[in-house]
Amino acid sequence: MFLDDEVAATQTRRNEARWGLYLAVAALAACIVMIVGLMAQSTAEAAALEPQRAGRSSFGGSTGTQLAPEAEAGHHG
Repeated sequence: MFLDDEVAATQTRRNEARWGLYLAVAALAACIVMIVGLMAQSTAEAAALEPQRAGRSSFGGSTGTQLAPEAEAGHHG
């Protein structure tokens, strides 16, 4: 009689542990999907901005604010 109670309690603990593992795996999968989605979005935004950057650099820009600090230092010296 008491042995049946222990067996039932052991099976319940195993089921709870198994569901905890399933939940952890699902949360990990959701995080991976979210990170991949964010990387894809930022890559797409960077690719969309790249033609604009190339267009500006070929015209030289209208102001001198786009110069690198090393290039500006050469003008002052």
